[in-house]
Amino acid sequence: MATQNSVNNLPTSGVGAGSYTNANITVTSKGILTAAANGSAPASFNNVTGATQTLATNNVYMANDTGAQVVFTLPASAAVGDVYEIVGSSALNASGWKVAQNSGQTIHFGDQVTTTGATGYLQSTNVTDCITIRCCVANTDFVAYRAQGNITYN
Repeated sequence: MATQNSVNNLPTSGVGAGSYTNANITVTSKGILTAAANGSAPASFNNVTGATQTLATNNVYMANDTGAQVVFTLPASAAVGDVYEIVGSSALNASGWKVAQNSGQTIHFGDQVTTTGATGYLQSTNVTDCITIRCCVANTDFVAYRAQGNITYN
C-alpha cells in the first residue's frame, strides 16, 4: 500500500509564516512557494477640482476643474521608477491639463523632448487626453508613455 506524504514531510521553503500586503510571490513549476515579500500599494486615485496639483508618486489624477486648465507639476524630487498618471475628464473639465516641470527637468515623449526646465511642459489638446509619466533619471528625466489623444509639448 502506497502512503502519501504528509504536510510535516514537505521541504522547508524559506518563506516566513505570516501575512503579506500586496504580496509578490515566487512559485516553482512544482507549486512550491520559494519567496514572498510585501509589494507596492496600488495607485491612489485623486479627483483634482482645483487649478494646480503637485504630482506624487504612484498616483492617478483626474483633471476635473470646471473653470480652468489643471496644471500638474512634476515633483522636484523623484526616484527612478516613480510613476504618475493623468486622466482627462469629459464630465467637468472644460480646459484640459498641463504637466509643468521644475528647473533641470525634461520629459521625453516618443521622439520629442520638452524644453529643459520650468518652461518645458506637456499639454492636452482635448479634455479626455490621458498620459502616464515615469521617472527614468532621479529628479531630472522622465518618459511619457501610454498616451491617448494629441499631446503637445514645449
